[in-house]
Amino acid sequence: MKKEKISGIIGGVIAAIIIGVVVIQFSSINENAPIQDNDLPEIVDVDDDGVPDEVDPFISTPRVWQTSGPFQIDREQYVLGELVLMRIGNLETNEKGQIVFLQPSNGTHQTVYITI
Repeated sequence: MKKEKISGIIGGVIAAIIIGVVVIQFSSINENAPIQDNDLPEIVDVDDDGVPDEVDPFISTPRVWQTSGPFQIDREQYVLGELVLMRIGNLETNEKGQIVFLQPSNGTHQTVYITI
């Protein structure tokens, strides 16, 4: 009889701990939810004067979207280390395929750099 009583108490304590953890998890999920504020001001580049200096050593070219099929990239030519911004449009959910990035070999030929 004592073993049943002790195991019942232990089971009740374990159940209370599990319920407490679940309640704490659900309450913290709502607290950590991101606040969506659509009234944020637009970020303005303070060093957008078009003159290279110590703060901004190079001037990036303006975005002119280059289109090839459903793919668009934001510049015709990039500076080494500059990020490539790419848009993909008009694709269905289940479409499959590849995108090939080419590296110029010379003025007339290109080699495959990477295929995704």
